[in-house]
Amino acid sequence: MPRSRLLIAFLAALVSIGIFPALAGATTPGDLTVHPTVGVTPAPTGGTAPAEAEWIPATCATGELTTVETDAALNTTVSGAVSICGTYKPKAAFTAVLFRPDRDYAIAAATSLRSYDPAGPKPVTLALVTAPSTGTAGLCLMRSPTARIACVRLDFTLGQPAVMHAISTDDPLVAKPVIFVDDTLAPHPPAGFCGSCLAVP
Repeated sequence: MPRSRLLIAFLAALVSIGIFPALAGATTPGDLTVHPTVGVTPAPTGGTAPAEAEWIPATCATGELTTVETDAALNTTVSGAVSICGTYKPKAAFTAVLFRPDRDYAIAAATSLRSYDPAGPKPVTLALVTAPSTGTAGLCLMRSPTARIACVRLDFTLGQPAVMHAISTDDPLVAKPVIFVDDTLAPHPPAGFCGSCLAVP
C-alpha cells in the first residue's frame, strides 16, 4: 500500500477510537484539514497566560463631582465630568474609587476603567453599588492608582438622601492606598438601578 494511503488509514483509526479529532475533506494528504472538536479550545502555546488588565494613566487630567442623587430605593449616584489636559492617549483611562473610614485601603476595578474624550469634558455618572446606609465615605475620580483628580465626602443617614461636600485630594478620608484589581474574569456586578453608569464597587 502506498505510504500516503497508510497515513490516511492510520489517522482514520485514531479518529475511530477517539484519540484524534475528526478530519474533514480528507481526500489526499495535501487536503487534510484538522477541525478541533466543538467546544474545545486549544491550549496556548508555550503555556502563555492571558494578559492582565493594565491601567494606562493620563499625564494630566482635571474634573469635578458636582451632583449627588438618591432615588426612592435609596440608591445613590454622583455626577460630574473629567477632562484630559495632557497629551491624549487613546488607551489612557480614569475611574472612580470609594474610600470607607473602616478600611485602610480602597479598590479600583479594571472593569470600571473609562476612556477620556479626545477634547473637552466627558460627563460621568457614578453608581455606588455598595454605598453604606449610614456613616461617611470618600469618593474620588482617579487617573492612576496614586493620582486623584477630584474628591468628595458623602454623608449617609439611614432612610435619607446622601449629602455631598467637596474635599481636597489629600484629605485623610481619601489619603489611603488604592489597590488596582484585575476583575475582568470575575467582574463586580453592575449597578442594576443605573445601567449606563460607571459602577463603583
